[in-house]
Amino acid sequence: MIIATFISGLAFLTAFIPGNNVESTKIETTIASDFCDGWENGYQAALDGCLKIGMTPICPIAPIGKDSYKHGYGMGYAKAQKKCEE
Repeated sequence: MIIATFISGLAFLTAFIPGNNVESTKIETTIASDFCDGWENGYQAALDGCLKIGMTPICPIAPIGKDSYKHGYGMGYAKAQKKCEE
């Protein structure tokens, strides 16, 4: 009886342990990386355009559906443009 309880408890706990889904993590990291690469490049391009020097702020979380390099570049560029106007 004790062994049966132990085995069923172990099976129950094992059912709730998340699996190692490496592919999902790899895809999410690539998406975030593309967006953040665009953010950094866009921010620096705008600063270069107005002849200012500065460090790129930490990449924000990409809005849903706007997680490409192009979106990151545009958002980074717009953020730096505000700094250029200061």
